[in-house]
Amino acid sequence: MQHMTETERYLFDLKGYMVIKSVLSMEQVKEINDAIDTVLHSRDALGVSSYIHTGLDEETLEQGNKDPARGPVDVYAGLLLDWGEPIRRLVGHEKILPYMIELIGPDLRLDHQYAIIMKSDSQYRGRHILHSGGTPYSPSQYYHFRDHRFHNGLTVASFCLTDVPPGAGGFCCIPGSHKSNIPLPEIYASATGPPECVVQIPMSAGDVLLFTEALTHGALTWEAEHQRRALLFKYCPGHLQWEKKSPFASSDHPWNDCQRQLLERPYVGNRRPVDHEV
Repeated sequence: MQHMTETERYLFDLKGYMVIKSVLSMEQVKEINDAIDTVLHSRDALGVSSYIHTGLDEETLEQGNKDPARGPVDVYAGLLLDWGEPIRRLVGHEKILPYMIELIGPDLRLDHQYAIIMKSDSQYRGRHILHSGGTPYSPSQYYHFRDHRFHNGLTVASFCLTDVPPGAGGFCCIPGSHKSNIPLPEIYASATGPPECVVQIPMSAGDVLLFTEALTHGALTWEAEHQRRALLFKYCPGHLQWEKKSPFASSDHPWNDCQRQLLERPYVGNRRPVDHEV
């Protein structure tokens, strides 16, 4: 069943991303931020770097880039879905799941999820190079439109937990690059002096950014006085797996039936379609 409007379908196909406004209430945003504060303050993680990338398993973070002059600093603070019920409720969120089903298909699964926190109180301020794009082709991060429907590989729902004003920095992308037939020129990769084709996406706390990983994207330096906070939930078709130990979720939590389907490991045969009405 088609959930997206024809305008939304057109614009996602055109740009490779879309913003869903006011998915979370201010009360929900506060609950999630409080849960993050509890975890990160207990580990003194907020003083480590201007760009914190955490919430994955320890092995995955150990493989990450530890140099704050080059990219995200990974801080092990346990699995994101263990940080509290307010965060676990984002798995298969009722306002987002119908979009994900339409963008990926009813056999989708949640591969991994993590937190990004950016601050402006240092020289670095969280810049992250531009990466991905329609070419070279990746069999795990792809975009097609065929037989009147979307076909996406890894696809992201980024829950915005603090306001992102125009010009503040943070997430940026090259609209339409998910369908590019030419690789990203090296001179465009740096996010320090982005070309005109790179756009920053303003958002409000509670909004959700959806984008295909085939889109060329990255992060501009964070200019606002407050922190940028986002929780990224990365979905993919049921036969794909991106992270080695995916889906980074304990079966001990009281998941509902729909969430348990989304948190299954990858396979194809007799995979039950996810029903967002469950």
